[in-house]
Amino acid sequence: ANARGAAFSTFGATTGKYYWEVLSLSQISAQGVGIGAAGANINEYLGSDAFSWGYFPTGAYWTGAVNQGTGSAYFTNSILGFALDTAGNLDVYVNNVLSFSVAHGLTGPIWAGISDSSTGGVCDFMMNFGQDSSFGGRQTAQGNKDDNGIGDYYFKPPAGYLTLAP
Repeated sequence: ANARGAAFSTFGATTGKYYWEVLSLSQISAQGVGIGAAGANINEYLGSDAFSWGYFPTGAYWTGAVNQGTGSAYFTNSILGFALDTAGNLDVYVNNVLSFSVAHGLTGPIWAGISDSSTGGVCDFMMNFGQDSSFGGRQTAQGNKDDNGIGDYYFKPPAGYLTLAP
């Protein structure tokens, strides 16, 4: 859309620990990726309210419309790993190196999301919920699985984190 906005996955998590990956297809400073829960404003960027967290290419991560800190910057072709513990913590990795860890404070269901924080911007990501570690042929497939032997991830999910699937 030609305005700010967010989009969320069709399946959310209410309990447990889950992992997914996101390939950044461009480095547009206004594009964000993160998580959201019921009450998140889909007409704004992730992190614009207390019901979502957004992570941006500069490394800044936001919630409640406040910059909460700065992790690692990410670039075109960076692979971001999201390890969500619905009981409280979100760990975010850039190319398999921990960027930041926060107590997210959200209650389920919690959805993976993407957003644009500028009018007319572009949100250019490809998400992998365990279906394709090659990201549609953009990367060399790695074939890593979760602890239950499920999924096809570029990086091995952290111990105890499973594929986010219904």
